[in-house]
Amino acid sequence: MFLFPATTLSLLLASLLLSGQQQQQLRPAQAFNIDTQSAIVHSGPEGSYFGYTVAQHRDRNQHWLLVGAPKAQTSQPRVERGGAVYRCSPTPSKACQQIPFDPNGHSMISVGNSSVQNDDKSRQWFGGSLQSSSDNGSIIACAPRYVYYTANLRRRDPVGSCWISRGSFAGFLEYSPCRINDQYGHHHLGSCQAGFASAITKDGGKIFMAAPGAHVWQGQVFEHNLRTDLSKSTSPVNPHYEDDSYLGYSLALGRFSSHSSSSPTGSSEVDVAIGMPRGNELAGKIVIADRDLRTMVNITGEQLGAYFGYALATADINGDKLDDLIIGAPLFYNQTISHKEPHFERGRVYVALQNNRHEFHLVQRIDGQKNRARFGTSIANCGDLNRDGYQDVAIGAPYDGPEHRGAVYIYMGRKQGGLSDDYDQVIYAESIKPEGHLLRSFGFSLSGGLDIDGNQYPDLLVGDYMADRAILLKARPVVNVTATLSFQPENFNLDDKTCSLPNSSTSVPCITVQYCTKYTGLNVDQSLGFVYDIRLDTENKGAPRLFFLEKEGKNEDRISVILNKDEPKCRSFKAYIMRQIRDKLTPLRVDIDYALAEYSGETYDYVTGQAKLRPVLNRSGQPNRLSKIATIQKNCGPDNVCVPDLKLTVTPNLDSYTIGNNEKLVLDVTVKNYGEDAFESMFYLTMPMTINFITINKTRSDYPICYGAKPDQMGVNVLSCDLGNPQVRNDVVKFSVITEPARGGQFTSPDFTFHAQVNSTNPELDDKHREDNQLAIGIPIRVEFQLVLSGSSQPPQVLHNTTLLQQEYQQQHQQQPDNSLIRAPRVNETQIGPEVWHVYQLQNKGPSNINDIALTILWPSKTKDGDPLLYLVDEPQTNDKARCKPAPSDSINPLNLKYVRGNPNTVTGQQQSQHNNLVIINQNQRQKRQTNLIGMESAPAQRSSSSSQPVAGEAMAQTITTTVDNSILEQLDMQSGGNSARWTLFECNVYDLGHNEIATIKIRSRLDEETISKLSLQDFDISSKMIAQVKSLPYNTSLQTMPPYVYKVETRVHTTGMSLQDRLPWWLIILAILLGTLLFALLACFLRYLGFFTRKRPPKTAEREPLTPTIWNDYQYTPGDTAL
Repeated sequence: MFLFPATTLSLLLASLLLSGQQQQQLRPAQAFNIDTQSAIVHSGPEGSYFGYTVAQHRDRNQHWLLVGAPKAQTSQPRVERGGAVYRCSPTPSKACQQIPFDPNGHSMISVGNSSVQNDDKSRQWFGGSLQSSSDNGSIIACAPRYVYYTANLRRRDPVGSCWISRGSFAGFLEYSPCRINDQYGHHHLGSCQAGFASAITKDGGKIFMAAPGAHVWQGQVFEHNLRTDLSKSTSPVNPHYEDDSYLGYSLALGRFSSHSSSSPTGSSEVDVAIGMPRGNELAGKIVIADRDLRTMVNITGEQLGAYFGYALATADINGDKLDDLIIGAPLFYNQTISHKEPHFERGRVYVALQNNRHEFHLVQRIDGQKNRARFGTSIANCGDLNRDGYQDVAIGAPYDGPEHRGAVYIYMGRKQGGLSDDYDQVIYAESIKPEGHLLRSFGFSLSGGLDIDGNQYPDLLVGDYMADRAILLKARPVVNVTATLSFQPENFNLDDKTCSLPNSSTSVPCITVQYCTKYTGLNVDQSLGFVYDIRLDTENKGAPRLFFLEKEGKNEDRISVILNKDEPKCRSFKAYIMRQIRDKLTPLRVDIDYALAEYSGETYDYVTGQAKLRPVLNRSGQPNRLSKIATIQKNCGPDNVCVPDLKLTVTPNLDSYTIGNNEKLVLDVTVKNYGEDAFESMFYLTMPMTINFITINKTRSDYPICYGAKPDQMGVNVLSCDLGNPQVRNDVVKFSVITEPARGGQFTSPDFTFHAQVNSTNPELDDKHREDNQLAIGIPIRVEFQLVLSGSSQPPQVLHNTTLLQQEYQQQHQQQPDNSLIRAPRVNETQIGPEVWHVYQLQNKGPSNINDIALTILWPSKTKDGDPLLYLVDEPQTNDKARCKPAPSDSINPLNLKYVRGNPNTVTGQQQSQHNNLVIINQNQRQKRQTNLIGMESAPAQRSSSSSQPVAGEAMAQTITTTVDNSILEQLDMQSGGNSARWTLFECNVYDLGHNEIATIKIRSRLDEETISKLSLQDFDISSKMIAQVKSLPYNTSLQTMPPYVYKVETRVHTTGMSLQDRLPWWLIILAILLGTLLFALLACFLRYLGFFTRKRPPKTAEREPLTPTIWNDYQYTPGDTAL
């Protein structure tokens, strides 16, 4: 198992997946003293991974840039891409040469009479780890994939190997602690990959090699003393649950114990922090071991798979002379913040501070800026970049940036809390000119802490392995500025007009503003130019109040000066205010921003022969701005703090408001100040959008001064009134606000709610005193209306003559061979029958509007048997207050007859008499039988209609299309005793029916004469019915107790010329007689069968003695006498 291809390489090359991702908006880069314009870019052979590792190096006062290229081709015989380490000049010459650590090819041993290869250096990734002791010229470079042949040359074990240079790029020696014949196999040291990470002490006397693949990839760390040639290692075997933990993935040297802290600076007596990114059940762990590689303390990660410990660095970031730890977890994803885009692989860096007891505490977590940026892939101690006494840190995010080409973040050390909360500088690959567009993994490797260019500031070396580049970024000198700002006098007195305006000689209050600056810095010029941007009254959001006396009316200025190093210099100016300013409470703030002017010093260093970097202002500590505030003296006692006590009362002129009455709404307002002066005392009245402001009535001439209340322009209906500036103690302001509701307004609440408030720019004492500063005035709104329904039939009565119809019918029918008649097809609507209009009207007698009325009209289109009755020829006609939904397509003129338009307002008796079967003369009426026809009732004694009652309610509803409730329709249909399937239903709505407005609906039809003749009724009524339901009133008035309105329009039909035969067919009469005779005969036969017709008669013999005597008391009975 190889760690490089299986873990590290796959981790690092994942940037290839980013090419198709959408770019995110780039946060503006913040620049400090790492200069990108003077960057020196070195390039290596294409595909060599030049820049995979980098290290700053100094040997005999000469500076070098060391760059690892683990896939480079070397001159080693028979070795393919064994890898190399380059040394590059820090000068613009960009010259690089391979360092000849190992010029030999594969090792050979003698077996018998032949030489046999004993190892494999091809693709060994030499330069995969690279460290320098910085000052004394010692270097360690490793090949973690170096393969050694073990077990009688039968096994191939990637044991890894390291080479050390003792100085001057000479004295090379190899150290491979896992190259042991009897320790082959992955369960021992056969896959240890020694040199995966490495470290060397500053004095070059001791090296550390990490072997994360040892002992089933539990990992092991080796220490080797180059002076004594003695080696040590961590515990070789841990419990099985530590398998695959990768101990030794990263290394960092530091002083973490009392013994190492007391040893001389730069000695080999150091401790080591070891990264273990798959330890702690894959959450990661840092093992801190002493000089004997005994574990002292562990620091554990917090997220599974974040690779906590992938990168490590030590730095004294808080200046306490103790080494602190900075730990990278580049695969960390933020799972606690909800965003549209998941925070995958943004990365996180942890800061662990060491205390005097050598305990570590995680005090800071710094998250990456972009998905898959892998912030924390590399970490480097940059030294003290700004020379403030605290070491600073660079953190690489190789797939960050606007085009995912990489970025390096600079964080400054500080005394408290770890690194700075936000980065002090971010360097994107795109900012490296002219090769920024070629970079692809900028920041993958970092090295810092050495002053390469000799300007006494440490520089930074950045590697980009995907572009085969290494970039040297130099640090610019830092200028530290000490500045002060003062006023004389400290505050403004409006009555003390000591200054005069130059152009008008007007006396104004003024103060003198003085600002003093001094600069220091390491390796900065003796004279520097500064630019001051001065802005007056910056805290005020409105028009400025403070101005330059010499530049009347201006409150901004820019001044350039030349300062000498370590010499303070002061300048001053006068600033004034006008006597009539309104805002007397907001402090008058003066801001002075200072910056370095365009650099005018030397740009070439004749000592070093290199370009001289321009200095930069120090961003650490105080910002580059001076600020101070002045106040205006007030008549508020010795403390100059006024505490008002305003009290507000508002009284309306009406207890309630009835919509439609056109009354004015008047609010009487009283504001009194019971406390000290109230500055910019204001009254605000927030009114409903349906209220129109008319005017105010004032009791005094000066205040209030009111404005606003223009909702069409401002979007809010707020009246603002100035009550005085100041409104002095015991001052009373009284006035009346006159308003009226908007006509035709859509009211949205059950009352008119006014919110009144008074305040001043100087607050009152506490919340208790502010309770009487605001009021809510609610005026209930009443809704009253009277809905009246009416209707008529035009004509009110239709006379039908069956004799005329029969004659016409015979004329229009065609004789058939079997003597039957077939009527010719009807072509226009007049052939149906006479025209009948039903007209409905709804009138609102007010005074309030009705928002919405749902109507349903039941139209008797057919009889119960399905015969056409009132044939519809048009959709309902309405005025502008009503709208009807279209009727079903088969309901209006289903026979497609030609139209003959009529008008319900012009139908007269003369027009009725013109119809062929309409006559005016009444025929003799015959008693008609009762029928159960839909839409028809026997003529009642008196025509009926429902009377409308006024209904009162309150509130409002949104105007929508509504219908009559189904429960009401079902109830009314059952009461009519019919089948609703024979009705044609029209659904209509009446909207915004105002006072005395009328909604009209007209329905035109034709009375089908054939159906009338077929019914054989002499007198009857045909009626339609309208059901009206109020669905919405202003302010959501409750409609639960409001019954529906029902109105019926009837058309009387009188039939003449009808005989009994006309009413009953002759064959039906004969059939009835025959059926009656048959029924009688069957009944007689049945009675005879039962013996009903058989009677027992007395025998024909002589009369017997009667039961009673015929003579009694000598009286002879005669027929007719009654026996007692």
